[in-house]
This record gives sequence, C-alpha cells and structure tokens, in this order.
Amino acid sequence: MALACVVVVSVLAGSFLQLSTSLTRRQRGATDRKDAFYLAEAGLAEAYTGLTLARTGAVGSMEDPAVFGNGVFWVEVDDLGDGVKELESTALAGGGRATLSLILRRESSSLATLGIFSNQGVTVQPDGFVDGYDSSVGSYADQVATGTNAGMGLLGSNGEVTLDGGATSVTIDGDVVPGPGQSVTITGAVTVTGATDARGELVVLPPVELPSLPSSPAVYHTDSVALVIPAGEHGFDGLRVGPSAEIIVTGPATLRTSTLLADARGRLTFDTSGGPIVVYVTEEVNLASRSSVTTSSTNPGELSWIVGSASGGAAPLGGGTPPTVALNASSAFHGFVYAPESTVAIGPSFEVFGAVVADQLTLAAQGRLHFDRALAAGGGTNSAMPVLLAWRIVDIPPALTASSADPFKLLGVNRSALRMPADAHADQWLSILYLDLLSVAQTYDGWESAFDWSGVTQVLSGTRDGADMTEFQQAGGMSVL
Repeated sequence: MALACVVVVSVLAGSFLQLSTSLTRRQRGATDRKDAFYLAEAGLAEAYTGLTLARTGAVGSMEDPAVFGNGVFWVEVDDLGDGVKELESTALAGGGRATLSLILRRESSSLATLGIFSNQGVTVQPDGFVDGYDSSVGSYADQVATGTNAGMGLLGSNGEVTLDGGATSVTIDGDVVPGPGQSVTITGAVTVTGATDARGELVVLPPVELPSLPSSPAVYHTDSVALVIPAGEHGFDGLRVGPSAEIIVTGPATLRTSTLLADARGRLTFDTSGGPIVVYVTEEVNLASRSSVTTSSTNPGELSWIVGSASGGAAPLGGGTPPTVALNASSAFHGFVYAPESTVAIGPSFEVFGAVVADQLTLAAQGRLHFDRALAAGGGTNSAMPVLLAWRIVDIPPALTASSADPFKLLGVNRSALRMPADAHADQWLSILYLDLLSVAQTYDGWESAFDWSGVTQVLSGTRDGADMTEFQQAGGMSVL
C-alpha cells in the first residue's frame, strides 16, 4: 500500500512538474514573442526618426544588427518609387521573432500652401483683389500679360469668408476655401473664378518655434547713413527705423527681435542676394503709412517674417496679448508672413507677392494680394515628417523560425561588439559647401557620421551619396524655412 501511494504521488508530482514546465515554457515563449514585437516596433520608430533626420531609414543588418534591451533588430528599406518607401523591421528577443512593415511617403508640406489664409473668418472689402502666379516660371507681370496665371489665387479660412463688393467690386481669381461647415458670403459685385467648396477639416496652425539667440539692446536708427546688419544670426530687444533712415539686412541671416517698426519715410531693405533671410518677431510689427519695405529679389521664398509670442501657443502665458502686425507701408512685399497668434492688418498700399497665414486677416479696401504657388514646393514653414500610408505584420524569414536559440548565438554575433540603434543607421557619403558659425565658406567631403552639423549655419550646396540634397536635408534634418 505504501509503495503504491509513493508511486501514485511520484506520478502526480511528475505530471505537475511537466505541466509547470510546459506552462513556464509557453509563458516564456509568449513573453519573448511580445518582446520581439515591441522590439520590431522600436526598430520602425528608429528608422522613421532617421528619415526625419535626412538619413536613409536603414538601421543595422542581419549580419550586424542593432542591440536593444535583451534582443536585436535591423531595418531594411525598399524604395517603391514616387517617394514611397517600405520599412521592414525584424527583431529577435530570446526565442521570440517578429517582422513588421511600415509603408510611408516622404513629403515636404509647407504652410505656404494655404495661400492667403485666416484661422478665423476673413472679409475682403470693396475693390479687394486676390490672385496668384508661379514665380518659378516667370515674373508676375509677364504671367498677367499672357494670362497664364488665371485661376491661381487661393483665399482660405477655418471660418466664414465674406466678400463685400460694395459699390465697386471684389475679384478673387482662383479658389475660395471656407472652413468646415462654413460658406462664402457674397454681397455686391463679386467675381470668383474658382471653386468655393468648404474644406474637409480644420487646419491646425503650429506654434512658432523661436530660435535661441543672444539679445542686443534695442536699436532706433535715425541717421542718414544706412545701418547694415550683416549676414549671420542676430538678436535684438527691438528694431526701429526712423524717418528718412534706412536699415539694410544682409542674407543669409536669422533675426530675432521683440519689435520691428518703421516710421513714416523709414526704409527697411532685405538683401537676399547672398542667401535667405528669416525674421522672428515676438511682440509687434508696425510699418507706418509712407514707410517702405524693399526686397532685392522677387522670389518670396527668400524672405520670411515669422511672428509669435515668446511663450508660444494660441495665447501667451500670463494672460498677455498676442503680437500685433500692422502692414501699412507703401511697398511691393515679396515674402511669406506667418503669424498664427496675431491679427495681420494689411493696408491698401502694401501689396503682397507670396503668402500670408494668420490667426485673423484684415485686408483694407483696395488691398492687393498675390499668392505665389512656387512657395508650395519649398517656401514658408516646412514639415518634412514622413506620412504613414500602411502598417502590417509580415511573415518572419524562414531562416529565423527554424530555431528558438538565443538571438546572439543564432546570428553568430558578439553582443558587446554590436551598436546601439542611434549608431546603427546606414552612413552616407556627404559632400557639401557650407557657411560655418563665422559665416566663412567651408567644404566637407566624407562620411556624414564624422561630420558635426552644429557648426553649420547655411548649406550652399551639397550631395548625399551623389544625390542632390533637398532643402530639408540641407538643414541637416532640422526644421527649415
């Protein structure tokens, strides 16, 4: 009887031990598979981040994977054409295996594609005129003379659009796009040559990201000799040009100032012959009547005025008021104005060639706005984030499913010799001509991993792996204007 009990207990103990071992193995396998899945997702995230930093998207390889946590991964890139790429991330963690695929398209979307845009409702007063052209194919005057700019205008809003022809008329040679569920209200003599359909969804205007620049005392220039601000990065507590005085800003340049003011007969000149100019204003832009703004180029993509409070967001911290923008100068302005927090008031003598995007837009009677469609390709504030098209789980390569061995043994790699994900991106051969921090022209020809982008203020020209760099890539993967 005792022997029988011992046998029964032994059998039961063995059965429970086998069951426990099986459950432990299943749990470990499930944990490993989940770890591998998360690791593959981390690989896609790393590759996606690499693409936003002007890298290829490839990370490691099967022979030299990236090590992360208790496993490894590598990401392969397949170019599907038309800017579409497929990222395939394979990960191994313990006995777990996973392969995920992400299909995306690299796009450079510019806020300037909004044309003449007001976040709130917009009203065009009598004798107002909005049309468009394409500076990349010729001058505005030539396109008007030949009629090739017909229908290129674009007036939009997140709210209602009111066109008040009054006793004279309003002409919109192009499309008028009100906000979702909104309409175009027409009174008086109004001509719209394009569509008036409402947009499908609200446009979210991103807050201004101000550059961090050392600030110099405010400048109020009244001397008859022009004040020249040289190329480079400059910060001011304020810039003001007095009557019959002139301030000349030389590109390439980035300026940050609290205020940008021009008194009557004061002149602001922007010389972009050496490179583009970006002006950031945090409190006020006020160009008085009979002041003037001159640009050396008729290419609006070379001059940007970015207006945003130092606190950022739709409402400044501490209950303050947003920056104000009053453009009453007697000028033909070629550039892009972006003021997502501000009311931009454009006078009848300030003729814009380019684009204006504001929280609220006020166009005086007889106002003239000309949208440059060339800005859509590269002007204004750009976002080079890839656009996700599809995501899926794909079959794991057969060579990896045949064994549940430790990933490092299976691949025959030494864990201590493997690179971390940030260091495992595919390197690229970089050949560039650029301006350093002292605005001195320099050249570099070598692997990008050995190049320090922090010493670059402007890329004049360059290639990656023999291919010409895009505007986004010329900024080393940083946000560009």
